[in-house]
Amino acid sequence: MHLATEFAARELVPLVVCLMDRGEFGGQLQARGIPMVPLHSVRAYDWRGVLRLTSVLRQFRPDVINVHDRSSLPYVFLANRLGPKCPIVLSCHGLRLQDAPRPRMRDRLAMRGVQAVTAVSGRTAAEYSQALGWEGKVEIVSNGVPVPPIAPEIRQAARKALGLPETTFTLLAVGNVNPEKGYEDLLDAAVLLRRQTAAPFVVLVAGSMANRVCWATLDAQARRLGLGDIVRFLGLRRDTPALYSAADAFVLSSRKEGLPMVLLEAMASGLPVIATCVGGVPSVVTDRENGLLVPPRSPEALSDAMAEICNAPSLRRHLGARARERVERDYSVERMASRYLSVYERAMSRTAGGSSRTAPRLSSSAKPRVLMLGPVPPPTGGMATVVDNLRSSRLADECRLVVLNSGKITPEGRSLLVGIVAQLRLFGRIVRTILKHRAQIVHIHTCSGFTFWRDGLHLFVAHLLGSVGVVHVHGGRFYEFIASLGPVGRALLRQALEMAGAVVVLSQDWLDRLRPYACSARWRIVPNGVVVPPSLNTDRKSPAPAFLFMGNLGEPKGVRDLVAAVALARRQGFRGDVAIAGGETAAGQRETVERQIEQSGCSPLVHLVGVVSGKAKEAVLSRSNCFVLPSYAEGLPMAMLEAMAYGMPVIVTRVGAIPEAITDGVEGFLIGPGDVEALADRMVHLGRDVALRRRMGQAARWRVEAEYSIDVMVGRLVSVYREVLASNRSRWRSP
Repeated sequence: MHLATEFAARELVPLVVCLMDRGEFGGQLQARGIPMVPLHSVRAYDWRGVLRLTSVLRQFRPDVINVHDRSSLPYVFLANRLGPKCPIVLSCHGLRLQDAPRPRMRDRLAMRGVQAVTAVSGRTAAEYSQALGWEGKVEIVSNGVPVPPIAPEIRQAARKALGLPETTFTLLAVGNVNPEKGYEDLLDAAVLLRRQTAAPFVVLVAGSMANRVCWATLDAQARRLGLGDIVRFLGLRRDTPALYSAADAFVLSSRKEGLPMVLLEAMASGLPVIATCVGGVPSVVTDRENGLLVPPRSPEALSDAMAEICNAPSLRRHLGARARERVERDYSVERMASRYLSVYERAMSRTAGGSSRTAPRLSSSAKPRVLMLGPVPPPTGGMATVVDNLRSSRLADECRLVVLNSGKITPEGRSLLVGIVAQLRLFGRIVRTILKHRAQIVHIHTCSGFTFWRDGLHLFVAHLLGSVGVVHVHGGRFYEFIASLGPVGRALLRQALEMAGAVVVLSQDWLDRLRPYACSARWRIVPNGVVVPPSLNTDRKSPAPAFLFMGNLGEPKGVRDLVAAVALARRQGFRGDVAIAGGETAAGQRETVERQIEQSGCSPLVHLVGVVSGKAKEAVLSRSNCFVLPSYAEGLPMAMLEAMAYGMPVIVTRVGAIPEAITDGVEGFLIGPGDVEALADRMVHLGRDVALRRRMGQAARWRVEAEYSIDVMVGRLVSVYREVLASNRSRWRSP
């Protein structure tokens, strides 16, 4: 319903078809002017339903069919063969997969007509690919929900209707009564919570109780535990927005999930959430940042988290506010719809490939004309990697993209005159390119120091020529750069940032730090994205620990801490291999590290492999099974994301945006900067536990697929482009 409504708002023509009857959403769609056709199918193999769907497709003649229900896929496959033969996109949601061989074989046959597959999380993608025999790429498209206004009057009315005094702490769970929802654990946790808090509380459970066997078991358990006055099963409710308003916290006790809509709805309502670490949940909830994560099937951990939320009002407010911000930023209906439209267009292009007909574009607006400025290889570093990934991504399909190398191209030790001439030539190329390609957007990747002031001049020139600037801030030391400026420097920096149509930063942490220096700038968060390699067989990786460090050899990256930690770990029995990949930022750094390795007795374990790029980087990533980066300052390190994409657990420091990407104990371990003992301990732990390495590595890969892939980054950037163009529409004519 959310997708259809958003598509209609974008002047597309959606049609919703359901297998059986209209259900509760049929009336809501009709009220929004969106047509809905029920097939009234009542059997697993209903040929009349197939023929009715064929007739609908012939009349409607869709450009693409998006199947959101696995049971509907065989109907669509057959009707599409009999009808208009348009591309099919299958979207995988929950994890309730049937194990019966007949439906599985039927579905696998129907998959032959599918052009593209999406999933709401990496875990969902993996399970559906295996069950349905899909060997192609699965696009991770997270669910999106509307963000409702906070209305105290709705809360008061809802609590009054439920008979809840304002002093009664209310926990809400939403989901149908089924075994995978883990309500048995929730009941046991409620018993423990009764012993942990003196405050009155109640647990509300809203969801269908059609599964009579499961409901009977839960009812008997609640009676046996004496929870009649504490846990209330409300049954199927049509007023969940009111329930979210009435609640003080949301609890998800599931043992298995994809990316639950109810979790996003609760977060959008500003509720602090307590959720089990299953499926796609860790990709949304960062422990102690915007919620609390607990292991599944652990009533003790669940009750501890519930007690902490119940007894700490300030924590509730903090987690609830951050939860709402997270949904507003990354899980809005608008963003979800844009991602789906991109998938549809690629599926249509593949279907049209090889024919004289060009696949139509679903977007009602033209491609933005973008000039991107930034360093590109052979220079190394995170910013160059980002630019190189973007210019090789589908961004070139979404935009009319031109990339100019603004990185250093003159040799080391060149004269000042040579440097000035090189910058003047770059300036001239930028002006000519803006005029030649009529660039609407000039996307400038920048960092601290001289680079920022030079890029500020480029931004000003782009503004004079009628382009909108997008300033993309990189580098872990940008905050220190601003702090070092005097009043005049800060005033110039503020003017530059506020001139831009948008200022892109890598994380919420960086936004909070930098916003005070340019309050009127239009700040946007776009985390870095990396290319995710094809599905990896982690069993082929050696069980022996093979650690990888990628970064320069300067002290801020913590390479000397790493060598000291290896020496300490060696005394605890660590025998893994540690590869240090990176080059010098100042003369003598490599010699210093080599001397430390020799003096510490780590020569048999630690190897300096120099700067790696291209195939050499792929090779060192492929043969490593753990990643370590003990930095003192970072933005969102590309090396870490690349390692996660290769299925490696990580040991990293709590700096920059890293804590927003890594949940301690899930995708790897977080340590404090300079904590050599903790670093050594985590290396020993991962070195000994092969199963833990593989489990964390898989979680790391899923996290990257869901939030930090290059496709996710492109989707966010395109949204920024369209937003800045919409706000400056009066300045542009249609191409």
